[in-house]
Amino acid sequence: MVTEPENTMSSRRLALLPLLTACAHTPATEAPSRVPATQQPAVVAPAVLPSPTVISARLGCGAHGGDGDHVPLSRHLGLTVQLELSDPGDISIQTASWTLELAGRTVRADMHPLPAELLPGEPLSLSGDRYISQDQGEDLEQGVDSREEREPIDVLLEIGWTREEVTTTTSHSLALRPTGCFEPPE
Repeated sequence: MVTEPENTMSSRRLALLPLLTACAHTPATEAPSRVPATQQPAVVAPAVLPSPTVISARLGCGAHGGDGDHVPLSRHLGLTVQLELSDPGDISIQTASWTLELAGRTVRADMHPLPAELLPGEPLSLSGDRYISQDQGEDLEQGVDSREEREPIDVLLEIGWTREEVTTTTSHSLALRPTGCFEPPE
């Protein structure tokens, strides 16, 4: 067995020392990959879009013409609503209409003035009326002797509005007692 003198082994070790030192200080060509900590995805709240809210509504009835016994020749219904925005922003109302059922027939009317801008803190009034048939008028007269006992009429209000080029339609169901020509007699 041939053994090298101790000086030879030490000199070999010393010769490798600069190479080991250089490898230890050489920067890596790629950043070490890091495993990100597990995070729950952020919950994003849906954007709150302002929408029209009905703050008051009145269903009125009018009569025109008639004979000597005050029987009207024609009648019409009119709905007036006041809208507001409770959320920030503003919207442009493009369409609005109301619909109800009387004596088995659908009564529908568009509302005006449109288009209209609805701004926060500034209520907007819209109205629309429609002539009704004699049968429909008689249907309205039910309960005319007592305002408290008169059945409310279901009215569907539909509003089409835009905000930032997005068009939306909202529906509002209203239960209203008509006022005007069918008020209880004094």
